Amino acid sequence: MAQNAADLFWQPGDKGAYPDRADHIEQGAIYKPEYLEYISSTIATLDKELFELSQDIHDHPELRFEERHAHDVLTGFVEKQGFNVTRHHLLETAWVATYTHGNGGRTLGVNSEMDALPGIGHACGHNLIATAGVAVACAVKAALQRFDISGRVVLLGTPAEEGGGGKLILLDKGAYEGMDACVMCHPAPGPPHSLSLSSCLALQRITVEYRGHTAHAALSPWDSVAREASWNSDSTRLARRVPETRLSSWSRRGGRVGARELDDVI
Repeated sequence: MAQNAADLFWQPGDKGAYPDRADHIEQGAIYKPEYLEYISSTIATLDKELFELSQDIHDHPELRFEERHAHDVLTGFVEKQGFNVTRHHLLETAWVATYTHGNGGRTLGVNSEMDALPGIGHACGHNLIATAGVAVACAVKAALQRFDISGRVVLLGTPAEEGGGGKLILLDKGAYEGMDACVMCHPAPGPPHSLSLSSCLALQRITVEYRGHTAHAALSPWDSVAREASWNSDSTRLARRVPETRLSSWSRRGGRVGARELDDVI
């Protein structure tokens, strides 16, 4: 019996591990167990090298557009795996590795992010994203060869995900042209054979210009023009409503002040 696709999703808060759900998916034109088994075995043979690659990138965190060490170790790795590599592709720290088998077929794109965060290194796991992209590309390459499938895999090293818009720049420069699909993965919790279903965030920068007179933030914030223009948070609105209100910060779950535990406070 075919499995409901919704059953594959895992959400934060779900308890327990799910069974091996791949055993319950019907075999057909799309799902071919022998392909997946070969892909898994290919990645398993590279496991030690992939782990060392991930650790190397983790131990050398680099900010957006400065991923020179990651650029060098990643391109060196995939070149040894038989990919055609172009270094410094369209951007200084971007790169592309391609492999083509046969004639025609589809082109699969894979993203490998590389940059770290200021002060906290690879807290977002881009060393894992970069290495996972390499693993996927190597496995697809091996499967194309093993099963004589015509197609092409394009592994793209994408700099500056953390606030630099690296993929947008590469998109504008034509880096994604010719791909039939492009994939990547992000580390997340959950049992095997599941997809983590959680919220995503987006960033939109805006500029707000206030016109009118100013006021002292502590003595009389309600007299400021910002009283009418403030909309970005409940605390800001409340702080400027009436003279009796002062709300600088609040906590729904309390916390610790010195050795004291706090209950819910506002």
